[in-house]
Amino acid sequence: MSDDSPFHAPDSQPRKNGRKSHKKKLRQVASAQRHANMAAGLYLLLIPVNIAISSMPEPILALAIGFLVFALGILIFGAISVFRLQTALNGFVLGTILGVLTLVPLLGLILLLLGSQKATILLKENGIAVGLLGADPNSI
Repeated sequence: MSDDSPFHAPDSQPRKNGRKSHKKKLRQVASAQRHANMAAGLYLLLIPVNIAISSMPEPILALAIGFLVFALGILIFGAISVFRLQTALNGFVLGTILGVLTLVPLLGLILLLLGSQKATILLKENGIAVGLLGADPNSI
C-alpha cells in the first residue's frame, strides 16, 4: 500500500517561525484591542454630549454639525477597530461582516465590547497582563 493515501495523517514538521508568528498575532490582537477600547470609550462619550446639545434651547448650527462630524469619525474609527480586532481573532470574512455591522449605532458598541472581551480572554490565556485599555503591544 502506498503512503499517499488521503486518509493518512500528514507529517507534522515543527515550524521554525511558529513562536514568532504566535507572538506577532498576539501583538496584533493587543494593538487592535487597545484601539477598540478607545473607540468604545469615545462612543460612550457621545451620549452625554448628544444629550447636552439636544437639550439646548436653540442649538448652535455649527456646534451640531461639529458634533455630527465627530460622531461619524468615531463610528468609522470603531468600525475599523472592530475589523482589525476580528480579523486578528477570527479571519478576514468575519472581520469584514462585523466591521460593517459596527456602523449600526447600538450594535456597534456591543460588538466593540464583545470583541474586546474575546481578546482579553485570549491574551490572559497566554499570560499577558491586560489593563483598562487592553494589553500593551510593546510588552509582548
